[in-house]
Amino acid sequence: MQYVRAFIKKIRYALERLSSRPRVGGVHVSDSSLYFAMSAPEERSQSLRIPPGVLREGKIADREHFLEILTQFREMVGGDEKRPLPVVVTLPAGIVYTQSFTIPNAGSSALRETAELNVQMLSPLPKEQAYLGWQLIRETPDQYELLGAFAEKALVDEIRTALVAARFQPVAIEFPSLSLARVVQEIYHSSPHPMLVLNLSSDGVNLFIFWNGSLYFDYFRSWYSIQGDAREISEEQFGAVIVQEVHKVVNFSLSRFQETPSEVFLVAPGFEAELRRIFAEQLQLRAVPIELAGSTFTPPWYPALGAALRGELDRRRDRQISLAPVSSADLFFREQLIDFIQLWRGIAVAVLGLFLVFFMSASSLLTTQARSLRGQLDLFSDQYQVAQLSELRGIADHFNELVRTISSVRTDVNPVPFIFRFITDLGATNRITVRSFTFSSFGSPVAIAGGAANYDAVVAFKNVLESTSGVTNVSLPLAELAQQEDGSVVFALSFQLTPVTSAQ
Repeated sequence: MQYVRAFIKKIRYALERLSSRPRVGGVHVSDSSLYFAMSAPEERSQSLRIPPGVLREGKIADREHFLEILTQFREMVGGDEKRPLPVVVTLPAGIVYTQSFTIPNAGSSALRETAELNVQMLSPLPKEQAYLGWQLIRETPDQYELLGAFAEKALVDEIRTALVAARFQPVAIEFPSLSLARVVQEIYHSSPHPMLVLNLSSDGVNLFIFWNGSLYFDYFRSWYSIQGDAREISEEQFGAVIVQEVHKVVNFSLSRFQETPSEVFLVAPGFEAELRRIFAEQLQLRAVPIELAGSTFTPPWYPALGAALRGELDRRRDRQISLAPVSSADLFFREQLIDFIQLWRGIAVAVLGLFLVFFMSASSLLTTQARSLRGQLDLFSDQYQVAQLSELRGIADHFNELVRTISSVRTDVNPVPFIFRFITDLGATNRITVRSFTFSSFGSPVAIAGGAANYDAVVAFKNVLESTSGVTNVSLPLAELAQQEDGSVVFALSFQLTPVTSAQ
C-alpha cells in the first residue's frame, strides 16, 4: 500500500507539472524578521533577521538597508535565478486595517459592485491613497457578510517595489491573520463555533476569530502602542494587556454569535506556558498551542506557510483579499502563463534535440551503408571485367588456332565456316548480333553488319578484333553507326584476315 501511495503521489506531481501550475512561496515581512515558506510536497523554509530601525510598525525607515537584506534573503531562498520568484506576501499587521460588514443580498451578479462601493465608504483613507480588498464570509437569503481590508497605498508600494527589486514577484498581498486562518483551517477545518486565535509576534498582539472556515474578525495592537518609549514591558503590564485585549474580542464574539470561545488557540513561540497561566487564572480559558502534525514548520513560520497555502488553492476561485494593485487572479494567471511557456519551450527544445540526434545518426548510418555498398559494387564490377576479359582472350586464342589450322591445310578447304563461327562466338560473348557477313579470301576485306545494345559494346568488339592475331585494318566508320529508337545501335565494320604461320 505504501508503494502504491508513493506511485500515485509521483503521478499527481507529474500531472501537476504538465498542467503548468507554478509553485508559489509565502513571504512574511515583520519589523524584526523575514520568513519564507514553501508548502508540501517540497517543504522549504528560510528566515533572516532584520536589524532594529530598518522597519518600524510596518513602515520602512531605511530603504537601502532593507533592499540589501531582501537581496540577501532572495539568495538564501534559492530557486531559479533567471526569473523572479512568485510569492504571496504577508505584510506587517500594523499597516492593515480590517472591518466586517453586511450588504443586502441582491444576487451574485451585483455582489462585486456593491461590496466594492461599501468598502470604499468604510475605508479610513481616500480611495486614491488606499488599497482595498474584501472577501465573502457568509451568505444568507437576505444578506452577505463580508470582511473588508484597507492599507495605505504608499506603504504597500514601498514594500512591494523593494520585493520586486530583490527578484520576488508578489502575486497576492495580504495580512498575518488571513494567512494564519489557512493554517487553522488546515488543522481544524471548518467549525460552526467561533475559534479565538492569539498570534504573539515581535510586532505585537494579534487576535482574530476563525468561524465557518474563514477569517471573521481581526484585531491588532502593536508593542509600541503599549510600551511607548520604554525599553521593555513588565510582566504585570504584559499580563494586563493580554487580558484586556482578549476581553474585547470575547465580548465581540458574545455580541455577534451569542457565545464565547471556551479555548484560545496560540501561535506564541516561547510564551505558551505564561499565556496558559494567564488564561487559566484570569479568564478561565484553556490555551491550546497550534501545532502542525507531521510538518517541519514551527509557529514563527505559520504566517509565511499560510501565504504559501494560498498559492496552492484553485486560482480561478481565489476570492480572498489581496492588497495589490492588480488582482491576484490576473497575477496568478501571468505566472502560470510564464511557467507554461518555459516548460513547453524546454520540452520543444528537448524534442528537437532528439530529432537532430536521430537524423544525424540516420545520416551517418546511411552514408556508411552507401560506402559499403559502393565498395561491394566496385569489387563485383572489377571481378566481372576480369572474367569477361579472360573469356574474350580464350576466344581469341581459339580463333588464332583456327587461323593457323586453316593456313596449314590445302587451299581448296573453305575457311568461311570457321571464320563465321569465330565471328558469331566473339559477337555473342560481347553482346553483338551479327546480321550479315561477307568474306572472299585472305587479304580481302571482311565486312560485318550487326547490332548491339549500346556504343560501348561495339567499341569493345572492335578492340577485341584489333588485338586478335591475323586481323588487320579494322575499320569502324562513324557514319556506319546509328542509334535506334529503342536505344540500341546498328553498325558496319570491316577488317582483313591474313594467314598466321604456325609457331616453329
